Amino acid sequence: MDVEKLFHMTGGAGPNSYAKNSYLQKNVSDMVKHITLETLQELYVELAAPKTIGIADLGCASGPNSLATIKAMVETVEGTDRDDPSSSGESIPEFSVYLNDLPTNDFNSVFRALPDFYRQLSKERNGACPSVFVTGCPGSFYGRLLPKNSLHFVYSSNSLHWLSKVPPGLYDEKGKSVNKGKIYISECSSPGVSLAYFNQFQEDFSLFLQSRSKELVVGGRMVLIFLGRLGPDHVDRGNYILWELLSQSLANLVSLGKIEKEKLDSYHTHFYAPSKEEIEEQVRRENSFQLDQFQMFQLEKKSYDGSYGSAVAMAVRAIQESMLRQHFGVEDEVLDTLFEIYGRLMDGEMAEEEIKAFSFLLMQASDMVKHIIVETIEQLYLEAFPKTICIADMGCSSGKNSLPVIKTIVESVEEMGRLLAEPPEFCVYLNDLPSNDFNSIFKALPDFFRQLVKERNGTGRCPSVFIAACAGSFYGRLLPKNSMHFFYSSYCLHWLSKVPPGLYNDKGESLNKGNLYISESSPPAVSLAYFAQFQDDFSLFLQSRSKELVCRGRMLLILLGRVCQENHVDRGNSFYWELLSRSLAILASQGKIKKEKLDCYHAHFYAPSKWEIEDQVSREGSFFLDRFEMYQPEKTCDDIGKSYGSVVAMTVRAAQEVMLRHHFGLEEDDNGVLDTLFEIYGNMVDEEMAREEIKPFTFLLVLRKL
Repeated sequence: MDVEKLFHMTGGAGPNSYAKNSYLQKNVSDMVKHITLETLQELYVELAAPKTIGIADLGCASGPNSLATIKAMVETVEGTDRDDPSSSGESIPEFSVYLNDLPTNDFNSVFRALPDFYRQLSKERNGACPSVFVTGCPGSFYGRLLPKNSLHFVYSSNSLHWLSKVPPGLYDEKGKSVNKGKIYISECSSPGVSLAYFNQFQEDFSLFLQSRSKELVVGGRMVLIFLGRLGPDHVDRGNYILWELLSQSLANLVSLGKIEKEKLDSYHTHFYAPSKEEIEEQVRRENSFQLDQFQMFQLEKKSYDGSYGSAVAMAVRAIQESMLRQHFGVEDEVLDTLFEIYGRLMDGEMAEEEIKAFSFLLMQASDMVKHIIVETIEQLYLEAFPKTICIADMGCSSGKNSLPVIKTIVESVEEMGRLLAEPPEFCVYLNDLPSNDFNSIFKALPDFFRQLVKERNGTGRCPSVFIAACAGSFYGRLLPKNSMHFFYSSYCLHWLSKVPPGLYNDKGESLNKGNLYISESSPPAVSLAYFAQFQDDFSLFLQSRSKELVCRGRMLLILLGRVCQENHVDRGNSFYWELLSRSLAILASQGKIKKEKLDCYHAHFYAPSKWEIEDQVSREGSFFLDRFEMYQPEKTCDDIGKSYGSVVAMTVRAAQEVMLRHHFGLEEDDNGVLDTLFEIYGNMVDEEMAREEIKPFTFLLVLRKL
């Protein structure tokens, strides 16, 4: 069954049309309308009021819902511009709006509604209509639809639960169904049925994310609303039961002789309700987006003229009619009987217990870092077309972040290589200190290579990627001269090679007692000592990489920094250290650690300013600073049931535990001292965040060897 040729909402404006029976979908989008508009508003401000905003509604269908949403978006941006004190009132942008659905969609009815849409906009503005250019964009959103970097905002409501096709895994080698008599996953379905649907979802959603990643500008947003399920069980009292009742209704038609049983046995829906975990895993694997927000909600039952079951039946008919007509070869009379039965079954089920399907709302932001990595490596590749590209991840650590970056680099170069020449080989060095847990990285390599093979359509062909570990400090030479093309380092260069010696006087006593880092009570000599150590370290880093890089080789460096040139004490990086100092002081007051030990414990950390970095690059003289970006990552907490402070505390503990254990003599059984410390610390972070958000600045640099 060719879904793209056959599947569409029932067009026109008749009694069975989607236009007349899409109020359930409208209620879903209305429930989260405020979030959609707030997201667009934030985007407009963050992108410094672009002159043109590209918006796409993916799966727009043919009813009134899409244009109503677009109208609200236009009004939101207009209102944001007028409310901006710096705006002249004449800077309202133009809007390029793409309404997308499959080619079989009834675009005619959408276009016929445009004159009224524009008249309404003009009427509400005394004849002055904003510049809104609406075009139809037919095609599957499981693939590219628009040029690169052409969109700022993607919206999709009640569409992404539809798969690109019926999962091929639902049929055996002879083409016979393995889920006879059922049109979706049911209680009597074999595990292979659930797996077939899940595999198709993985393939489709990954392709959706890859496609939108190319079409969105850096920092662009997506708001996606679709049906999902709560846990691992596919059989729930929500989405599953809707399809189970339709299966039962079709079975009734078989018993009445109105359709053939063989036809029912081979009919399956191209629908899938994913779980939260399945969605998050695909977002993480694809690695183009960060998940800003994930909400689950249920649509409340509302009053309707007639029965609720009849209302649901009409909504399902508007969606499924095109597929049912083609597969079963039936006309209106049979469909009338089918959905009359379906409506009665629905009312019967609702009388026993309300059926409430879960909907998901995802807000995703395009990952600026990934875009810049891809752009940088593509530029490098185009300049020389090397047969082997040598890459090093400096400070790779032992978590899950390093290999996805390598995968991104390999895939972007591979794609260009196929278009322009033969894809190169990749020589990858993963670097960290000798005490790093390299074992855990190596254990992840088989899955990394399997994933590369799997994403190449199961051909078994894997690009030539050779990965090795390089143990040692990046504040010094690590690799042969002129051997590297690209260096990458994420959240490492704010760690100094040592605690600045200038923090101690001639007698070895600390100048910064009770403080782990620069604080308001620190003397000027403390700031100077940290700055001097940063100068020594960063200069040595640049000198070392300059020798190892080929001419015009690149470095992409991500590190924590500060905005103010003079003042080191900010509501960002320094404040997190201040809270850790206070937490340790509480332990000292409780006698759990010695105050003398606290007085001489200092972080080997420094958050430089933009000027300090640029000055060191200029002084060293080997590199040209191609790009310098500053941004503040949004507050996120992926762990359900944990506070943001707890998540921050666990992150800091993972980075500092080794140092704390050694300095305070907690190597053996610490009697829960570290647990107590980071519980106090997490609570302090939560209390401060309740007063005012703590948002450290991150710097992203791209340097090119001269």
